[in-house]
Amino acid sequence: LFLSVAATFEHEQLYSVYQWFANNLLIIDVNEMNEMLEIVTAEKAITNNNFHEIMKKRLQFADLGIADFLIEKKVSTFNLPDNLPNELRHIFEGEGEESMELDIQMNHQTQEGSLVSFPTRDESLGTRRYFALGAPWFDTFSNGATLFVDELDASLHPILVRALVAEFHNSALNSQNAQLIFNTHNVTLLDHALFRRDQIWFVEKDKGGASHLYPLLDFSPRKDESLAKGYLQGRYGAIPLIREDLWRGIIPDDKKS
Repeated sequence: LFLSVAATFEHEQLYSVYQWFANNLLIIDVNEMNEMLEIVTAEKAITNNNFHEIMKKRLQFADLGIADFLIEKKVSTFNLPDNLPNELRHIFEGEGEESMELDIQMNHQTQEGSLVSFPTRDESLGTRRYFALGAPWFDTFSNGATLFVDELDASLHPILVRALVAEFHNSALNSQNAQLIFNTHNVTLLDHALFRRDQIWFVEKDKGGASHLYPLLDFSPRKDESLAKGYLQGRYGAIPLIREDLWRGIIPDDKKS
C-alpha cells in the first residue's frame, strides 16, 4: 500500500522500488500452473518465433519424447437468431462477436520417425507443468527478474528439477542475474553440488501453527556433510513428527481382525 501510494504520486525515490515489484517479481502458485500459464506460454509462442524455437528445444532437452508443438487458433462466432424478440436480444452480450480458443498439440516422435500429435489435456501433469513454466521462465531470464515458484518439484522428476535450478547458476544462460526462489519437499535437492549453504532455508511450524523461517547456516554444517541425510535425521528440524501411537489405535492388528 505504501509503495502504491508513492507510485501514484510519482515519488522520485520510491517509484523505482514500486516498478521493481511490478515488473521484476513473478509469482507462480502451484494451483494456477497448468491451464492459465499454458495459454500464456502458447500465446507467447504465437507472437514470438524465437520463443517458439526456444520452447521446442526445452521440450526436447527435458526428454519428454516431444519433438515439437503446434498451436491452432479456433475461432467461433456467436450469432443470435433473427427471430429472437428484442426483449431477449438485449440480454445476450457479444452478439456477432468472435471468441478464440487455443488448441495446443504436442508432437511425439515414434521409433519409425513419424510424428503423433496429442492435445495437452492428454499429456501427463508433469509435461503440462513443464510447458506452462515456459513463458515465466523465459521472461525471468530475459529481464533478470526474480521468480517465486510454489512447489517447483510438483510432478517433475528430481533430475529435471536439478537441471532447471542449475540454469540459474550458469552465468552463460543467466547473464541478467535472474533469481529463483522456491519451496520443496524434495530432499535430493539438499546438495552442496547444487546450492551454497547460505541458499538453503527451512520452514517449521510451532505448536500454535505459526511458521518460522531459518537458514541452514544456523547449524554450521560441514562442507562435506550429507545435508539430505542430516535433514531426514531431524538435525535441522522442519520435519513432520509421525504419531505412530495414534495410528496403532486406529488400525486393528491382524489378531483382532
